[in-house]
Amino acid sequence: MADAQTKMKALVVSRLMLGDITDWVTFESERATAQKITNRRTARSVSSQIGRNYRSLSVELRNFIEKNFVRCDDSHLARLCDEVLISP
Repeated sequence: MADAQTKMKALVVSRLMLGDITDWVTFESERATAQKITNRRTARSVSSQIGRNYRSLSVELRNFIEKNFVRCDDSHLARLCDEVLISP
């Protein structure tokens, strides 16, 4: 099972790929916030700030992975989130 920070990073990059995040400033802000998450309590607080329930976000992330990727898990998407380069 992935830790809360990994799940939130995976969620951020998933939301980017789904078009829920529509600009690089928002993506970078959410990625920086996900980087600071240390536990589930913090993750729940962050998810409530974007108006979404942590559990429903986890289910949405799981469905996104199953629908769009083969042999992928939260850690793979979290790593992708870290690797996205934003050029000015």
